[in-house]
Amino acid sequence: MARYSLVMKDKVYVELLKAAERRGISVGKLINQILEQFVAKETGREFENEDLGRVVEVIEGEEVTA
Repeated sequence: MARYSLVMKDKVYVELLKAAERRGISVGKLINQILEQFVAKETGREFENEDLGRVVEVIEGEEVTA
């Protein structure tokens, strides 16, 4: 699994913290879910991941389901 450093605006990080807390998951897991669902939507591919069935709120307010 790839590892990466991520720099983001404070206000985006705070909103991710709030969203992760509402879901009872870590920020890292939430970011991975958002990225996986974005890639699934863009490529039309499903990923083998039990969490991809969840709806994730994207910061822009768009809901994406895999």
